[in-house]
Amino acid sequence: MAPRFPTDLRDEDQPLLGQLAEVPLRPTFIMGLHRSGTTWLYESLARVFGFASVTLHEVFCFPRLLARHAAGRSQEDQRLIDEHFRARGMDTRGIDGISLSHAMVEEYGWILQRYAGDLKVSPKTKPVLDQLIRKVQHMHPEAPGVLLKNPWDTSNAARIAELYPDANFVFIARDPLRVIQSLYKNSLIFGGGDVYFLFLLMQGFPLGRTVIRCQRMLYRLVGEERYSKIITRYLQDDVARELAGYRDSFAALPALRKVEVTYSELAGDPQATLRRLGVFLGLEPDPDALAAVTPRVRSAGALHPQIERIAAGFRARLEREGLWRTDV
Repeated sequence: MAPRFPTDLRDEDQPLLGQLAEVPLRPTFIMGLHRSGTTWLYESLARVFGFASVTLHEVFCFPRLLARHAAGRSQEDQRLIDEHFRARGMDTRGIDGISLSHAMVEEYGWILQRYAGDLKVSPKTKPVLDQLIRKVQHMHPEAPGVLLKNPWDTSNAARIAELYPDANFVFIARDPLRVIQSLYKNSLIFGGGDVYFLFLLMQGFPLGRTVIRCQRMLYRLVGEERYSKIITRYLQDDVARELAGYRDSFAALPALRKVEVTYSELAGDPQATLRRLGVFLGLEPDPDALAAVTPRVRSAGALHPQIERIAAGFRARLEREGLWRTDV
């Protein structure tokens, strides 16, 4: 039997929140679509510049982060998370090869949804995000700030910038056909594969769980071939909408608060890309950490047949809408 997982935790941090009053808000937001390389960019920035990270530990143990830290017991929760996954034979998160552990970086949106009722930053959810930022900064006072990512906020940069006037924004863009292909592969997993990890993240998000259950029901009712066609049509609309939000979001910010990288340049020359980001952030890279970052130049491979069938039409649609780019 897997070790008991830390769910439905009582709020042990409430008596300690006064400690956070003087902790500064120093967020840097990574902005990009789902499956556009935000996790890879996040991990690289955190490692090279020493940012504090929001990980699975913070997501699952948010109500007692301060209390456990003060008692020197954070590692107990981290070990419990890791043991739970190992007992279930889960080495990766299932949708890709990223190693699954308490230290895996994760979206802050899951915390906002569970404790404030919305995946996105807004005046309503800001108090929870403030608390998260300050908790993480308090536990890592040596860090230059807290790194944050949440693809649901891709089109939300203007509002975030207003709510966090000292925040920086790092955007990442990727070939839309590769984005849609990655999302398509995930949708096949959601329809017919193991969604245990996703359901853990969706604690306190019944609507999200219902959507996944509906996908699985649809998969069983119509079969993979028909399901694939339905999902592909949906993904084209979703990615086009998100690309428009990305474009408008980037345009809405003043030049001094934003910088953009592409997936291809991060893959081809990550050290040069990270040095450029360091200039924007006003931070010096750790030379050893930077030297350890190597290119991911490898053949992108052929598109999945289902994505290849819609590629020309989808590209033409994006060109008509001013959303197609050749530099990503």
